[in-house]
Amino acid sequence: MNKIQASILVIGYQKEDDRMYPHLHDFLFNLRGTYEDVIYAGSDDRGVALFHSDLYMRKILDLFYFHKWFINRRNKIKEKNINVNKSSNRNRIVSKKLNIKHFLKVGKCFMRNRFTILFANVVIYFWRSNKLLRFLKNVQFKYDRRIVIAIDHTAYYFAEKCFPDKVVLWSYDIIAKDANNRIKNGFLEKVVTSKGNRNARALIIQDEQRKQLMEESVGASFSKTIYLPVSLNDSEFCKNAANDRQKKTNFDVVNIIQDGAIQKIRYSDQIIDAFQKWPVSYKLHLHGMIDQEVKNQILLSERKPTTSELMYDSDRLILFFNDYDIGFVGYARKNSNQNLIENASGQIVEFLRLGIPVIVCGSSLFNDFINRQNVGVGVSSISEVEDAIKTVVDNYSSFSYNARKLYEIRYNLTVIFNDYLIKSFESLF
Repeated sequence: MNKIQASILVIGYQKEDDRMYPHLHDFLFNLRGTYEDVIYAGSDDRGVALFHSDLYMRKILDLFYFHKWFINRRNKIKEKNINVNKSSNRNRIVSKKLNIKHFLKVGKCFMRNRFTILFANVVIYFWRSNKLLRFLKNVQFKYDRRIVIAIDHTAYYFAEKCFPDKVVLWSYDIIAKDANNRIKNGFLEKVVTSKGNRNARALIIQDEQRKQLMEESVGASFSKTIYLPVSLNDSEFCKNAANDRQKKTNFDVVNIIQDGAIQKIRYSDQIIDAFQKWPVSYKLHLHGMIDQEVKNQILLSERKPTTSELMYDSDRLILFFNDYDIGFVGYARKNSNQNLIENASGQIVEFLRLGIPVIVCGSSLFNDFINRQNVGVGVSSISEVEDAIKTVVDNYSSFSYNARKLYEIRYNLTVIFNDYLIKSFESLF
């Protein structure tokens, strides 16, 4: 098949290596198999600093935008002073008050964090932002038909500076108005409001509900939207593994796995505590980025789950997950971003693709979704997980069949890309 003659630049916040999110990995794989010229720009590590809209970066950006606003405002006052009255006491008082407000704002931001952490993040941020800008300014596109896809707000900000009217904003996570780490009236939202609404070619987001949440968060509306749930490519191995799993009848040992961020915000600490009282035939494995606090808890636990922190490429990850019977997914943070997670959970899709039933502990919306689709059990507390495991084992064949079927209907990136994304992108060139 001949590739389409067009250029696509994707700006993300991960290096293109074994640690890259499988969703993005498979998306890039499909792009390169379809388009002649595909370029990826990623940062130096996983989910930190330049591209990640986390707490520290948002505060740094707020400082940056506040400083920018302050300088512009001060200049306007100076111009007014010159034009009206150079010796005006009132204008000097206003300017002085503005200086005081500026430094109070900066001081408050620094006081909220440990100085050393914030200072290190500032240094990293400006170093990487300059590095990215240099890269973007030197990008050589092969074709005039081109688009730039920027993942989340920070990447979008820099992309829009270099490629006005060509940028598509791809939203992964949303710091909604009810998020703990959202800054009230943050300047980052104002930037997206003023530029995103006017210049963004389109918004890529998981579903309509998350689009509404995104627009409410940034105060902007997007005229064109491409809906892309977190999804993964299919393979013959996955199909065969799912078929074999549906026939499984021997559960002398039940292997349960949690994948991804192994932290309190994912109920990892509570699942370890519950594991102490589970039957000996229930085995727990924790795979991914294990928080130090959770590591300490494991060391002090009498019954220790097995763990692995090595990240695997997509093919090896499939083989790794296929050894487990049940996937556990937890979301302890109760905010809009994690309430509306049914199309934004990479862990769920990893399990469904292989026909692995799931146990989830999250919002009532997410739990209801899992129960309604009959792909596992949604629980409201970790104390219910042991009974949920028994329910899954007793109904394993039907849960496994439905898990694979849901993947094929909703989360098969191979189908989504060929049947929908290619046509959607064509209208953006």
